[in-house]
Amino acid sequence: RVGLSIQQRSATLQEQKQNAPIQKEQEKIPDNVQSDSTLAVETSHISIELEKMEQKITELVSNSARSKDIEQDFHSKSIYLNKAVRFWPIFRIVVVILAGVVQAHLVVSYMKSRHIY
Repeated sequence: RVGLSIQQRSATLQEQKQNAPIQKEQEKIPDNVQSDSTLAVETSHISIELEKMEQKITELVSNSARSKDIEQDFHSKSIYLNKAVRFWPIFRIVVVILAGVVQAHLVVSYMKSRHIY
């Protein structure tokens, strides 16, 4: 039944409806029981497909949320690195100048202590 076209399905349903009174009389099954069983089969297929679709939608939503979080983390890291790159050369220049001043002060104090200067 899975691969049947709509016309074939409608034809089989019409045949079932035509044959249904004969079968019902032979089996003595009430109308509502047989229609409920065919309805249950059809709704079970539909409910299975709906559940699969809901699972796919849930996966897509969770993946999109995860992608959004990753993108936000990347953005915040890029802003942080941009600031770090901007201030790192300034920090290095200050450290080099400070080291030079301290070294010059130490050399001068050494020369004064040895009466070389």
